[in-house]
Amino acid sequence: MIKLLFLSLIATLLVAQNPKAYSSIGDPVYDNAKYILDLKHLEEYEMYEVKIDNYFFDVDELKDVGFKIDKTKNSYKKEYLTSLRVLSKTNNFFTNLVNKAFHKSIENEDTLSFINTVNSGLVDTDKYKNVIIDFYKKHPDDIKNVKVIDDFLVENERLRFEREERLRILRESMPSKQSLKEAKLKRIKEKDKRKQELREKELQRELKQKKLEIRQNQKRELSYTNPH
Repeated sequence: MIKLLFLSLIATLLVAQNPKAYSSIGDPVYDNAKYILDLKHLEEYEMYEVKIDNYFFDVDELKDVGFKIDKTKNSYKKEYLTSLRVLSKTNNFFTNLVNKAFHKSIENEDTLSFINTVNSGLVDTDKYKNVIIDFYKKHPDDIKNVKVIDDFLVENERLRFEREERLRILRESMPSKQSLKEAKLKRIKEKDKRKQELREKELQRELKQKKLEIRQNQKRELSYTNPH
């Protein structure tokens, strides 16, 4: 009977939607409830079994109250907020407990505790992604089949592949040393060709100018020898 009641409560708390009233306080409480319930199955948290069970019941009952407040906007809003703050403190207690165990497991190189805390759902694994991956790389033989870590490794591999692909495309789009050398030689030849053309044009201009001067001198001389 008790087992069936727990299953019913779990089903209620697994509903994705949470009460909208005071959601900034309520969401962490309702979202973490199922993770806190799982702690009692771990040896290091067995001493909190009764506290966890009572907390879970209280969260479930308050969630129903929250939904009623959303629908009716009744006068229990103040009492609901007070109860929510009490449960929030308990949520923070267990969350802090697990996070301390997480950091301690790394400090003590306790792979079993590390796996339990990473899998608990109460550690911000995205925040500690690099820390988790570094610890895993030190103990790859002792840490296996941890979904969070497997997902991180797959994501890192995907990002590595994308970086390599971008670099490959970039390298292919960039000219090779040989083509750069050929382009430089081509520019030098074109520059020399333009200089040569300018020199030839200048020589042609000077030649025309000299021819013109010669003709003018010849005309002047003829005019002196054949005066009218």
